[in-house]
Amino acid sequence: MKKILLVLAVLLVFAGCSAERSDTSQQQGQTTNLSKPPVESVTNSTTPNSAGVQNATDNSASEQKSTVSNGKKILVAYFSRSGNTKFVADEIQKRINADVFRIETKTEYPTDYNKTVEIAEKEQKDNARPELKAKVENFESYDVIFLGFPNWWGTLPMSLFTFLESHDFSGKTIIPFCTHNGTAFGRSLDDMKKLCPKANIVGGFEVRAQDIKTDATKKNVANWLDKINYNDTKKP
Repeated sequence: MKKILLVLAVLLVFAGCSAERSDTSQQQGQTTNLSKPPVESVTNSTTPNSAGVQNATDNSASEQKSTVSNGKKILVAYFSRSGNTKFVADEIQKRINADVFRIETKTEYPTDYNKTVEIAEKEQKDNARPELKAKVENFESYDVIFLGFPNWWGTLPMSLFTFLESHDFSGKTIIPFCTHNGTAFGRSLDDMKKLCPKANIVGGFEVRAQDIKTDATKKNVANWLDKINYNDTKKP
């Protein structure tokens, strides 16, 4: 009888140890699964690609897509002396539902490039504010402004300083696009932030003058709008 009881006791101890090992294994498995980090993709918000396009972050893009689908009103405003910036503005307007406003000075710039360069340099040294032909009507009704300009002497043409100071950009989103001869945006975005401290300025598009008016630029504009999720207002 004692032998039988001893055998039963040994069996009970063995069963208890097996159950304990089983519970421990399950707990360890659960801990491993819970501590495993979620899969995430990270994008660079400022690195330009070979076409000179700056990509917005995933978070910014989703917010922009949401605001556009919620009925935000868009304006494409641009200054263009030679027609290069106008070309980009037209390509943007073709792909989104937006009004267009051409920024024009009362005193036109010369058709001669070198003379315009001299005038632009003097205006910048004098911190001039060239008078504009008109302001945007009902500007307060616009939520998003695509703002286009050529890079003159490393920054915005002084006519853009006039334009930005003549309108209240508080709470509005500015999306800049720029044409240039190798200097990209230069210090124009910093100057823009100083002129419109209460605006939300997001990553823009820049292209060299020699690449303007090509099918490649058209494609790059479309790709850029896709990346910042503004092609969801594309016209049929």
